[in-house]
Amino acid sequence: MRTDIYKNLIARDDVRIVFFVDSSERAEYYKKEFSHPRVFYEAIENTNPRGLDAFFSSLSFTLLRTATTDLRRKMNLEDNRNHLGYYWHLLLNRVLARRWVRKLVRALDYLLVSNHRFASYFEKYKPDVVFLAHLFDGQEIHLLREAKHRGVRSIGFINSWDKLTARRALRLLPDSLVVFNEIVKEEAMRYADIKEKNIFVSGIPNYDWHVNYKPVSRGEFCQKNKLDSAKKLIVYAPMGKAFSNSDWDIIDLIQDSTTNNSIANAQLFVRFQPNDFIENEELEKRPWLRYAMPGVRFSRDKPVINIDFEIKEGPISKSPTFFYKTEHYRKVVESGAIQYPKSKEDFLLWINKYLVNPAIDREARKKLVSDQCWKLDGKSGSRIAGHILSFD
Repeated sequence: MRTDIYKNLIARDDVRIVFFVDSSERAEYYKKEFSHPRVFYEAIENTNPRGLDAFFSSLSFTLLRTATTDLRRKMNLEDNRNHLGYYWHLLLNRVLARRWVRKLVRALDYLLVSNHRFASYFEKYKPDVVFLAHLFDGQEIHLLREAKHRGVRSIGFINSWDKLTARRALRLLPDSLVVFNEIVKEEAMRYADIKEKNIFVSGIPNYDWHVNYKPVSRGEFCQKNKLDSAKKLIVYAPMGKAFSNSDWDIIDLIQDSTTNNSIANAQLFVRFQPNDFIENEELEKRPWLRYAMPGVRFSRDKPVINIDFEIKEGPISKSPTFFYKTEHYRKVVESGAIQYPKSKEDFLLWINKYLVNPAIDREARKKLVSDQCWKLDGKSGSRIAGHILSFD
């Protein structure tokens, strides 16, 4: 909602927007920021799928075969130790994850699953087009189902770079699919079986803000965060408590290295994840730590290092190196834009190399940004709004 998609749509006098949210509390929250005579909110409580709905929902994961789904099965095996279940579901995946099977299953899903919880809203608002920002959610699938039953045109939006390869096969297909870039477009054709003519490449609307944003000066930033403007800045972005058990160890490693001059004339600044729960007891142990919550924007064209070694033994779901093997991130690894040191010594070596010469890997970084962001012109939201209005 906080993109130019909304701004461009509501600017049209002949447009009404109906937002479906999962609770009345959430509706009231959004009304405070997005209130307009032509904007309406409807609260639809999430419900667990039952019967055939539950069957097709579960089957949709089996129908997707990627490096990420294979890793997810290994994570489940590590948690439940059910080897028989692991190999059974792996076999089903290898047999059923095919285009013609997905096409057949989608037809049966549409034909056999009955869910009309959105019917009254179609009668009430009589929409011309339905926009679905989370096609992997069960409620949105039923919204799409109702739109198809009524002949109302639909537009889906893949709102993250990993959704098509990490979640599940799409149960039903919209008339049009909006994607960030050519990479996700290819994935939509390969894993979601969308025809190329039905895919619209938009860029990333959430990044429009970054293009138009005017950052504060380095001096002002350093003063605000009690940093030394004469020293180089090392920004560390932890994976978060849900995905790593070694974030604090890395923080201590970098801090100790700057203190003992293994990294010369530099200082550490930690950018925590916006959705992570920060452990206050760990912060209290480190009164020297300078950090931002929920986070600060990375500057453009700065070298990036991903840690490719283990600090602590633990489950693969808590491993810093585990996620480099996922389908979507593997493309980043192969780009050559980021360094992946495999030891503490290599990690410190690359930090020092980049501090001395930040131009290393610059061209690879430019290509990575171009490939993943498609266009960084601040107009992605406007393009998506225009695509929606073209269905009028």
